[in-house]
Amino acid sequence: MKHEMYTKQGKHLGEYDPKTGEQTKPANPSRKVEK
Repeated sequence: MKHEMYTKQGKHLGEYDPKTGEQTKPANPSRKVEK
């Protein structure tokens, strides 16, 4: 299971492994969440 991480501003930080905290995929600048 992986987790997508975002900043408070909604900017995508990448995909992370919740057990290790290791980044598994880089950030995608086109991905954003609306506030």
